Amino acid sequence: YAQDLKAGTKTVNVFSNIKYDIGLTERIFTERFLRRPPREVR
Repeated sequence: YAQDLKAGTKTVNVFSNIKYDIGLTERIFTERFLRRPPREVR
């Protein structure tokens, strides 16, 4: 989780349906794709 000590708030991130080795190509890790990811990765 992340905690804002000044505001006294916390944020909890919950991940579900995690998948590994799904065949992502290296091209999706370019600066362009990381700034504006496509709606669906094939």
